Amino acid sequence: MKDQTPSPEKKRVLIHIGMGRCGSSSIQRALKIKRAELSAHGIHYPETNPAGDAHHLLGLLADDKFAEVELRWSSVLDGFEKSGCTTLLVSSESFIGISDRLFESIRRLLSGYSVEVVFIVRNQRELLPSIYAQWIKEGIAFRSFEHFYKVTKQEWHFTRILERWSEAYGAENMKCGVLRPGADAVQIFAECCGGGEMGEMLKSTNIRINAGINPSLLSLLALFDRFNSRNKIGSVFPGWNRIKPSRPDRNSGLRARLVEFLEKQTNGWFGKGRWDLGGVVEEQMALEYGGSNKEFYSKYLRQEPQGWTDGATRKCSDTADPCRGHVSPRV
Repeated sequence: MKDQTPSPEKKRVLIHIGMGRCGSSSIQRALKIKRAELSAHGIHYPETNPAGDAHHLLGLLADDKFAEVELRWSSVLDGFEKSGCTTLLVSSESFIGISDRLFESIRRLLSGYSVEVVFIVRNQRELLPSIYAQWIKEGIAFRSFEHFYKVTKQEWHFTRILERWSEAYGAENMKCGVLRPGADAVQIFAECCGGGEMGEMLKSTNIRINAGINPSLLSLLALFDRFNSRNKIGSVFPGWNRIKPSRPDRNSGLRARLVEFLEKQTNGWFGKGRWDLGGVVEEQMALEYGGSNKEFYSKYLRQEPQGWTDGATRKCSDTADPCRGHVSPRV
């Protein structure tokens, strides 16, 4: 006679894959601060690097680190099983760029778990200038924002980024949110994860970190790099085989102090500033992302787009925006 005993429910794994510049650092800091409290509620947020908040070591982009990353994943899963928790939560923006080889390895390692993927985005009109500024801050220099946009624009179609995750784990398991100006990234993240107790635990932890630099001051870093860059580097990020950004290789200490000074000016004499991309670039971005944003919105947010899809933020009011902080419904 067939055994009628129900099979135990699979343990849950939540993988936060970013995006970068969408509150990820604040989310990771909040999760680290509340690690013990989360554990008491059955959510395991492991340590892979005691000095860090995120799990970048689980998503190293260099393929020669493959064996090392596999061992780290095995160690994390072993720790999860021993923790007694029912949910494992890992977070790294690097996950959107990992190799197919590592992706398939992670898929195999997680085959016995119920996997959900958390993905938070901003409209590209806000997102791309922020990414560009962050990369300049980190020392990856492009000739201009227009140059950066031209050579990387294919990388920022959200549906394309989610495609392999969706095929592996199901569109219904993609938990997506939209970060609007003034919205709380930590709370949007908690809602994507199911809200409830996690949202309460993470309240008052949204400390803004990884400050941006006023766009008008970025030219100072670009000028510094023009005289201090000697090496050309490629990148293993998808599609980057066709560009060669430059990285400064002299006076790194002086550059770090300059970055720190410019970050402080963001809320000082110069204020936050505003990106003026110019009408031509605005139109190009609207054309590039308009259709794909509608696809992303309908497929992964299960909602009709409400003024968010045209590639520009000018048509959405910051104070009366019906699409502020949308989160995909739990299925």
